[in-house]
Amino acid sequence: MRSLIVAVLLFAATPPTAAAMLTASAALVPTGAGFAAPAAAAAVFCSRPAVRAFAACAGASLHAAYHVRLARREEKGVPTWRTQQALTRARWAVHVLNTEGYLYAVQTLRNAITANTFLASTQISLFTLTVGFLWQSSQSPAALALTAAGGLVPGAACAPSPAQLALVRIFLQFGSVATLLLCSAYQFLQSARLMTHAGFMFPVAAMDGREAEARAAAAGPVTGGGGIEPEDGPSSTAVPIASTVGDVMRRSELTQWAGLRFLYLAANAAVWVVGGEICFFVAAVAMVRFLSKIDRAPGAVVSTVVG
Repeated sequence: MRSLIVAVLLFAATPPTAAAMLTASAALVPTGAGFAAPAAAAAVFCSRPAVRAFAACAGASLHAAYHVRLARREEKGVPTWRTQQALTRARWAVHVLNTEGYLYAVQTLRNAITANTFLASTQISLFTLTVGFLWQSSQSPAALALTAAGGLVPGAACAPSPAQLALVRIFLQFGSVATLLLCSAYQFLQSARLMTHAGFMFPVAAMDGREAEARAAAAGPVTGGGGIEPEDGPSSTAVPIASTVGDVMRRSELTQWAGLRFLYLAANAAVWVVGGEICFFVAAVAMVRFLSKIDRAPGAVVSTVVG
């Protein structure tokens, strides 16, 4: 058990040299127990830049492959949580117009808009802190020296120092987190915007439906070739008008889903900042497993729970 704990700690750490890992392993593991040498060898292997770069690329590729597969499944008509909830919101808009449940609709939209704006403001606050840290890091001596040397490009004046390479790694880590947070905030704001528009569109759509019914009644019954009068009433005239509101509500679900998804990915990227590349890869595997469960269609989730 002690050897397992030591291995986990060494895999999660990102020390600058292998000697420091060897010293830490020798301090944690009793001499002669037979654990120090394998743990130190694993630590040296995981501290190699190529291994760490491969772990980071593998974690990012895992997320990309999962979402590409998810999009292809939806294109083939396989129901997922996103598609089912988008359809549910479109049908909900038709239900509200047919039943004239505007008070219920306003309360529901208000709660959803409040949640989206709260999440968006939280992401913007975290994004501001991250950008502030990046700006402070860009003014460090190592960053200024790297800029003066021409950066990490062929033909630079001199090779970058270890401190400059560490600075580039910091920019990649925090830059990824900042980008994902900004994308999350944008999607949440778009969802709130669409819901706000839907709140204004509900009474207008209902008024247009009544006007369409009045015009149809004034024009008189229209019979087809078989002498059968078409159905007249709210269910036939409101549906085409409600489809516009339903499309807005459907898009609000898609943007809200995207906001949450970028938030999950930002949390995964934060693991890279805290624990390093190996921890990031392990967290990516766990995150993909988690996302595969919450992306199931509601019926699949219920059947899994019941079963």
